[in-house]
Amino acid sequence: MLNFGVSFVISGDVDLKTLKETARRIERDLLNFHDISKIEITGFPDEEIEVSIRESDMRKFGLTFDQVSTAIKKRQCEIDRRHYQRRQRGTPR
Repeated sequence: MLNFGVSFVISGDVDLKTLKETARRIERDLLNFHDISKIEITGFPDEEIEVSIRESDMRKFGLTFDQVSTAIKKRQCEIDRRHYQRRQRGTPR
């Protein structure tokens, strides 16, 4: 079996979201070839999600800061688990 790697760069005068979508589309297309077993996309900054909740809204729904924090952490664990399982199966994100 022959093993080798190829690197290529995607660039353009477009926003980061468009570049990332293009990279993911190329990743999906390449993973359709049975001889390609691994693709690693690098160079993008980590994604962040900001959650902003007004204190008055938390009181309105009877929520505490700890409840909101716990719900967010639980959801993140579910997302991380699904991402890990897909990577183990070799399916795109």
